[in-house]
Amino acid sequence: MSAQSDPSDEEFARQMAEMVGSAMQPLFGDINSFMGAPTDRAAMQVLEQHPNLLSEQARKIIKNGIADARSQGHAKDADSMDRRLRLLERQV
Repeated sequence: MSAQSDPSDEEFARQMAEMVGSAMQPLFGDINSFMGAPTDRAAMQVLEQHPNLLSEQARKIIKNGIADARSQGHAKDADSMDRRLRLLERQV
């Protein structure tokens, strides 16, 4: 017997990954807008327009980004992201 996956299983997995990726794109865009806002006031305006940023999922993505930045030696960027995350968490 072969341990190889059924092609239909592989196609299903590919389609599911595409669907999840497509569903996540708006959230990633909103996170980028929030994190890239030039001031805290501007970030708060982004938050008002995109309340999905208050979700646990959004905070988890940001926390992962902070950890990645730190692990790659970008401490200044990580600190900036962490400050913005604290701003977000005060709204939850």
